[in-house]
Amino acid sequence: MRKINVALVGCGRISKKHIEAISLFPEQARITAICDSNELRLDEALKFIKSKYKELDYFKPTLYNDYQILIKQARLKKIELIVLATPSGFHSEQTILAANEGINICTEKPMATTWEDGKKMVEICLKNHCRLFVVKQNRFNSTLQLVKKQLQKNRFGKLSLITVNVFWHRPQSYYDQ
Repeated sequence: MRKINVALVGCGRISKKHIEAISLFPEQARITAICDSNELRLDEALKFIKSKYKELDYFKPTLYNDYQILIKQARLKKIELIVLATPSGFHSEQTILAANEGINICTEKPMATTWEDGKKMVEICLKNHCRLFVVKQNRFNSTLQLVKKQLQKNRFGKLSLITVNVFWHRPQSYYDQ
């Protein structure tokens, strides 16, 4: 079976979840590149990979500290998917650069910080026949799973609209990162 070559961009807190998720499918995907402008975070991500997955030889990624260079070398590295675990304000620009190279994108939420940027992301991906996926991990939330089961049992009758809001507070220090 052919493996998908993945580049992980952004080595902050959420990157570990992506590394763990990719490692669950060693026959289908491998991390071939990691990128972060912060050398310390880049080194920490590599150490995390090596300590957690030392028995998995497919975790030997090339390290980049510049996204532009990663994009320029993407064809050479045969990267098929870029996972954007970067700050929200970068998602649109990084998606457009990847899509222009024909690379599929998985981005953390929010997809974009403006409606216009989100529309540009979708348009450029459609134009270049790239897939764009925005992470929505709350679909696994136990409350939402309970609601899903009740919907499948037709407990609420015929529905024409469902709206779900998730409210949480993050301290300013989270955004200052």
